[in-house]
Amino acid sequence: MNHLHPLVSRLPRLKNNQMVRTLALLVCKFGGSSLASIKKINNIADLLKDKIKEFEKIIVVVSAMGEETNKLINMAHQISKNPAPRELDMLITTGERVSMSLLAIALMERSIAAISLTGSQTGVLTSDEHGNAQIYAIRPSRIMDALKNSSIVIVAGFQGVHPETKEITTLGRGGSDLTAIALAHELNANKCIIYKDVPGVMTADPKLIPEAKIVHKIRWIEMAKSSWLGAKILHSRSTTLASRLGIQLTIEPTLTAHSSGTVLEKNGPKIPTLAFQKNLVFAYLKPTDNRILPIVLSQPHAYLNQDLRDKITVAMNQDSWNKVKKNIDKRIIVQIKENICSLSIIGISESMRLQAFAAIPQDIMMLQESPEAVTIILDSKELEDTAKKWHQIITDNEVEPR
Repeated sequence: MNHLHPLVSRLPRLKNNQMVRTLALLVCKFGGSSLASIKKINNIADLLKDKIKEFEKIIVVVSAMGEETNKLINMAHQISKNPAPRELDMLITTGERVSMSLLAIALMERSIAAISLTGSQTGVLTSDEHGNAQIYAIRPSRIMDALKNSSIVIVAGFQGVHPETKEITTLGRGGSDLTAIALAHELNANKCIIYKDVPGVMTADPKLIPEAKIVHKIRWIEMAKSSWLGAKILHSRSTTLASRLGIQLTIEPTLTAHSSGTVLEKNGPKIPTLAFQKNLVFAYLKPTDNRILPIVLSQPHAYLNQDLRDKITVAMNQDSWNKVKKNIDKRIIVQIKENICSLSIIGISESMRLQAFAAIPQDIMMLQESPEAVTIILDSKELEDTAKKWHQIITDNEVEPR
């Protein structure tokens, strides 16, 4: 694959797709929770019936219904402790095929010309890494042909195909966001909407902080950092990709008519938010194994500190920790703590940073700073109380209604 380049640096376009560029084109994406039942799929069909009055053509990217992907993965693990990655990709990509077909049928019932396409039929070309492939290019000729005869084209998100081996691949969790953003860029869409079952980006997860408020506008830099630090509103890779490609992106609620959602923008004031991750593993390690640093740093969303005594402390999710353990000398593991959390405050001013420091519990396990955020690793029993204190700092220093 050395003749292909990552999407963020080059996304080839066909010369004959000028027809698509002249249309009022919307690319939108619906996640699993929005598609979790037949009733919800019918509701989305009604929403799209209204949208087709505003946009001449619509491309809809869908995830699998509800928890279908997890169910399929669990079924595989009931048969094998280590199912083959290729077969897992073949299995879990069936989830999007179910939701895309049902949505197409629902639209046809409303007399709307619609067609569903898999990732490979759409021309989503990826690397050959099963389970976490990168999009390298989009070849949209099939979509262009479909748009000539259909008002709405439904695309299976999260999946693609390796152009040489023709193997089906998946993009990793939340990869449907990546699919939508890549298609919006390739087809010069007028707008890209990520639909969620929440009003938009919030100052915190309302399940943890019921008083959290909607953020109507937020800078890309804060959104990308928040996603990386655990906010589940948008895939962490997709925020970076959309920012680099300059995609006009909004996050809107699926069925809440009174909310205008959140617009992601390049400039504007800092808007502080909270993010957290649960069920992390925290470990003290001896620095005697030279492999430990590159192995830890290769894991997504891993935290690492190395103090003056050369003691290494790390925190990461259970899957990442299992991979690390397989590749290091077990004798360097001094202590392991489970059921650990991370809590981050993003987009804060210097005065808010000092206030956040003052509210940190005494027995935290790790603290990390960057220009955009402060992150602490703490016991799960401390999460809710500390999050409330940090969110109060956000409320007390609110920039302006957004």
